[in-house]
Amino acid sequence: MVMVLRGKLGSGPLREETAVVLASCPGPAPRRLSSEPGHTLLHTPPQQVSGFVFCSSMENGRPPDPADWAVMDVVNYFRTAGFEEQASAFQEQEIDGKSLLLMTRNDVLTGLQLKLGPALKIYEYHVKPLQTKHLKNNSS
Repeated sequence: MVMVLRGKLGSGPLREETAVVLASCPGPAPRRLSSEPGHTLLHTPPQQVSGFVFCSSMENGRPPDPADWAVMDVVNYFRTAGFEEQASAFQEQEIDGKSLLLMTRNDVLTGLQLKLGPALKIYEYHVKPLQTKHLKNNSS
């Protein structure tokens, strides 16, 4: 099942550039979080990283741990996040999940040869939170 989630999820508001999220989760249909259109809650307890909702088994056809992502998983993650043009840079540089988790701010800002605005958003709202989530999940 694929659904579009909009509005607030978890404890914080989604940022404008990640306001639309595609989530693919097996199981029953989601139930409404509120009567307002666009507010939905998935049937499994979601985790949120930079506006993305992660289900317990697979997210958008990707393994839950970014370290297990192939190059195309990384590319599709950024396409889904609204970075269609910039996603191709990850493919050209053969950035898989393990590489993504090793990237520094400088790697994203200069190594991928992206425009500064999108590069800053990619690092701050996606790469850095994915790294933090990965470290938190693997430190216990």
